[in-house]
Amino acid sequence: MAPDQDNLQMLSYALAVIPTVLSVTVHEYAHARMAIALGDTTPRETDRDTLNPLEHFDLLGTVLLPALSTHALGAPLLGWGKPTPCWPAKFRKGVHPKVGLVAVALAGPLANLLLAVVAAVAFNMGVQRGWWAATGMPLKPLSVAMFLHTLALQNAAFAVLHLLPLPPFDGYRLAPRRLQARLQPYERWGVGVLLGIFMFVPFVAMPLAVPLHAVGGFLFSVVDRLVPPG
Repeated sequence: MAPDQDNLQMLSYALAVIPTVLSVTVHEYAHARMAIALGDTTPRETDRDTLNPLEHFDLLGTVLLPALSTHALGAPLLGWGKPTPCWPAKFRKGVHPKVGLVAVALAGPLANLLLAVVAAVAFNMGVQRGWWAATGMPLKPLSVAMFLHTLALQNAAFAVLHLLPLPPFDGYRLAPRRLQARLQPYERWGVGVLLGIFMFVPFVAMPLAVPLHAVGGFLFSVVDRLVPPG
C-alpha cells in the first residue's frame, strides 16, 4: 500500500474515533454539570465532572459501535459514553425530581447540538475563505476540514439519536412511565441488540443513514446562510 493510502486509511480511522471521543466527553460532561447545577453532587463525587475523556469512556459505545456505524452508514453516527450517575433525591429544594431529570437528560443532546453548530460554522468559514485549499501539504488542511465536517455531522446525529425513547439513549429517561415500564426488561441488553444489528444485519441500519445525513445536511445549509462570505 502506498504511503498516501496508508495516511488516508489512518486518517479515516482517526476520524471515526477522535470525534466520537470528543462528542461523548462533551455529552456526558453536560449531564454532569446540569446535575450539579440542580444540587446533585454525585457526578463530582464519582469524578464525572471533568472533560477528561477517560472518565467517560465506554468500550462498546465509544469505540466498537462508532466503528461499526462508520462501516454501515459511512460515518460514526452512533455512540455513547459511560452513563453519568444522577440521583433526583439530591436535587436542591424546589427542583421537582421529574423536571430535574428532564433537564439533565436534555443537557447532553443540547451540548452535542451546540458543538455541531460550532464545528459546522468553522468548516463553512474555511470553505468560503479557502482555508482548506491544499498547498504543498494536502493531508493537513484536508484532515482538519474532514475532522470538522465529521464532528458537525456526528454531533447533529447524536443530538437526534439520544432523544429516541429507547435504552441506552437519553430519550428513554424522558419517555412516559408506561413506555419505560415496557422497555425496562430490555434495558440490560439494549446495547447488545444495537451492536448485533450493526455487526450482523447492516442492511437494517442503512435506512437510518438517510434521516441522519439529512439532519447533517440541514445543519450545513442553515449555517451556510448564516456565515457571511469571506
